[in-house]
Amino acid sequence: MRKLKLPMTNEVCRGCELGKHKRSPFNGTMTRSKTPLDCLHFDLNGPHIPAVGDEKYTLVVIDDYSRFTWIFFLKVKSESTAKLIEFINFIENQTNEQKEILHELTAADSPQSNSHSKTTLAELGATSVYLRNRLPHKANNNTSPYEQFYSKGPSLAHLLVIWASAFVHLVKRKQVSKLAPRTVVRRSS
Repeated sequence: MRKLKLPMTNEVCRGCELGKHKRSPFNGTMTRSKTPLDCLHFDLNGPHIPAVGDEKYTLVVIDDYSRFTWIFFLKVKSESTAKLIEFINFIENQTNEQKEILHELTAADSPQSNSHSKTTLAELGATSVYLRNRLPHKANNNTSPYEQFYSKGPSLAHLLVIWASAFVHLVKRKQVSKLAPRTVVRRSS
């Protein structure tokens, strides 16, 4: 076999560069918290298509112990700091305890690092989170995050089936006349 005379270069070929890219490492083991509010997972994501109130960002907070979830919608990303302070004040007022904040970073674009936070559309997100908090969760031995968090079962009496008929009360100023119906039948959607 004869020797090939190829030019030597320090450049990496495009194929090698594309084929050898690696993701940032992430910690694969996470321990579960023993009490509510011991560890919270936060995920700020967006911008999304603006919601009804012109919100473009979603801030999702999940309690590691109970998986109880809160969702906040923000118009601009810079609102997130004020919303976090408001949320922490709310938690401290509810528990009468001062909370310590430990900021742990996760690898970018790796949901394995913070798999608890999910991205949702704004309008469906709030309903989804509300229902998620009230349905059994396998991580809680099939009790709901609400029950795990508040130590009592949630009330489900006010929930309606999608597309079910609902009676909506009309306030007096919205009524056409004194003898007009005081309710209107609407379909939930």
